Amino acid sequence: MRSGDALAGISAANEKERAAAQRVLADVPLEQFLEELLIPYEQDEVTRLIVDEHDAAAFAPLKEMTVGEFREWRPEFVLTHSELDPYNPDHPTAHAITVQTRVYAQALGYPAPGTPLGAPPVFMFEPHQPEQCEFQPQVLLDVTPVWKTKHQAMESMEAQKHLWEYYTDLGKRRGVQAVRNSGRSDIQYAEAYQRVYPQVTDVLA
Repeated sequence: MRSGDALAGISAANEKERAAAQRVLADVPLEQFLEELLIPYEQDEVTRLIVDEHDAAAFAPLKEMTVGEFREWRPEFVLTHSELDPYNPDHPTAHAITVQTRVYAQALGYPAPGTPLGAPPVFMFEPHQPEQCEFQPQVLLDVTPVWKTKHQAMESMEAQKHLWEYYTDLGKRRGVQAVRNSGRSDIQYAEAYQRVYPQVTDVLA
């Protein structure tokens, strides 16, 4: 039983009721939850959060996708585009959709099948023009062991040959920064990421 469901008075009384509810909700699109509020807006904090923070334009492509699907995959981490990108307007939209879906899938009181997520970290990968996108390299990932495979993947994108050398040079630069910030001399190539949410740890390391 989820604590949020119990507090809202909508929790299943037994396993049979819970299974029946999951079958009914499995194919309910997100759009329906927004149009037919289960609990009045004035009476529920989660309902207010969903309604107030909903971005209709950004969420339009996901009308038929359910939070249940996101919960079913249960990602250990989430990768998405940067929040800002004046050159690719679809990238901020993808960012908004990803973050909103992660929030809804985590909410204890959200009426969708599956167990709510914990708190998988969300990372934004480095855009082509980081300065214009206000990207901050907060995490440097050593990709030296898989660099050959990564480069082969880049070469499969014939339409972006002009970026092969760019990302190779960028990987080397981030590698130098990774060595400087870790003390590890074995790093040759690295990728930069920016976190959406703070890191939680019990050790400063």
